[in-house]
Amino acid sequence: GENICEERVEVTCKVPEQGYSMKFPESPKEMEKLCSDAIPFGECVANYQEQCSSRSVMPLQLVQSLLKAGKTFCEKNSAWYRGAPKFGNCYESLKRNLPFDFFRNCASEIEKDSKLAYLTDTKIHTSLHSCYYSIESASCLAEKVSKDCGELAKELGLHFIREAGPWNFICQDHQSKALKLMKDLNFTFDPKTSEEEFGASLQS
Repeated sequence: GENICEERVEVTCKVPEQGYSMKFPESPKEMEKLCSDAIPFGECVANYQEQCSSRSVMPLQLVQSLLKAGKTFCEKNSAWYRGAPKFGNCYESLKRNLPFDFFRNCASEIEKDSKLAYLTDTKIHTSLHSCYYSIESASCLAEKVSKDCGELAKELGLHFIREAGPWNFICQDHQSKALKLMKDLNFTFDPKTSEEEFGASLQS
């Protein structure tokens, strides 16, 4: 067959109509469409990454992690499949209205805390610095989602992150330091609910 690596990934793998900026589904019908578009696209990108490592778009592990989470969320009888459209509207407006310096400002607020002086240590390695920033950003976003869209919406996001396996793509070499920061921020990637509990809360 022809060599798929000669083409760019977006030529080889048809990008879904929504493009890369996937809109959050706001109805069961939109959820169904998102799943039927995104999963084959994700599988194609993962396959492309495996075969064309020289043309890597993003780390293969990240693609595989997101694909795994996507497949779990697209199982039709799952609580996630039912839950995603419930919060889609709020997620979407939060995404649209998030100030462009939201993460930077939120991180600066966090760094004012004297207990967290290690965050601004100029001697730390760039990769540790970006690890810390990822954790700060995640914690800021989780708080914002909880405040604007409710605790259950935050839980849904954490379940997605947990499915994907956050340590596959952030802080790979600094997990123990990342966990210390999370403890100091009182933030965790672990959802408080199981799928059953999440599903039951959706009904109530």
